[in-house]
Amino acid sequence: GLNKLRFLQPVPVGSAVRLRSKILRVTAKAEDRLLVTSEAVIEIQGEERPALVAETLALYVVAADGAQL
Repeated sequence: GLNKLRFLQPVPVGSAVRLRSKILRVTAKAEDRLLVTSEAVIEIQGEERPALVAETLALYVVAADGAQL
């Protein structure tokens, strides 16, 4: 999911972009579930302001027997 999604400026056609992401926090939601909150920033080469800033949410579920899902 997404929190705090902000589109700050349009990306001109042909521009080089980069996605920068960092983990903000990890919260245990249950014994086998982790909620990971990250910040995602899409930068435009040569521009001071980013095109997009968002807080992303991902829920990870760990298999009880350690097997991969």
